[in-house]
This record gives sequence, C-alpha cells and structure tokens, in this order.
Amino acid sequence: MEAALLDPTSKKTTDVQAIIKSKKLGVYLWKTTVRIYNKLDNGLQLTVHCKSKDDDLGAHVLAKDEFYEWKFRINFSGTTLFFCGLTWTGASGTFDIFEASRDKKRCTSLCNWRVFNSSVDGFRELDYSLSKADIHFTWPKP
Repeated sequence: MEAALLDPTSKKTTDVQAIIKSKKLGVYLWKTTVRIYNKLDNGLQLTVHCKSKDDDLGAHVLAKDEFYEWKFRINFSGTTLFFCGLTWTGASGTFDIFEASRDKKRCTSLCNWRVFNSSVDGFRELDYSLSKADIHFTWPKP
C-alpha cells in the first residue's frame, strides 16, 4: 500500500485513489484540535483532565477565559474517544469531549467547547462566532 501511495506508476493506486475520492481516508490524514474554554462566572478556575484509551493528557487548571487544547489524529478504526473530567467549585463531571463517530464530520479540524456554570457546550467547526451550541451537557446532580 505504501508503494502505491508513493509510486504514481503503480497500478495499485486505483484502490488508494478510490478511497481518497470517497473521503473515507481523508478524516484520518489531518489532525483535529480540541479546545476547551473556561467561561465560568466570578473568575472561578476550571480543572480539565482529559484522557483517551491510550493517552492521559494530565490535569490543567484554567483561569477565566483561558483555554486548553490538544491535537491528535483519529485512529483508522474510527473509534477515537477523548473524555474529560471537568471540575470547579460548583460541580464536577466527566464528559465525552471527542467521539469520532459523533464528531468526525461536525468538527473535522477544530472542536470548540465552552464550560459554563450551567453546562458544557460544544460548537460545530463552522460556527466561528461560537454562538449556537449543537451539543449541550448539563452538570451531574451532586
């Protein structure tokens, strides 16, 4: 398969070209950035601790209006999942922040999340103003 990708004279390129044309491979070639903003009121700090099956990104403390971001490629099986523990003085919860089956088309290269006192909201990649969340998680009841 590598030879077919590198050698334009190879007859094997037809399979690779078919995959690329159908956009089945495209989502795995570029990196996706996930960005989580602290939008809590009253200057409250937010602790973000994100993990996947293979990676623990560690805990990060965000002041108001700061964000934490990371980049990755979706795995070839299309099962990439990052979940994050979000904690502040008023609540704590764990949320699926990137789930390939849900997000590979809604935020291909950039997934924005805003953490509010009332909710954790996700925004489509093309919503540059971050004005209308298409995913809305409420905080778990204590």
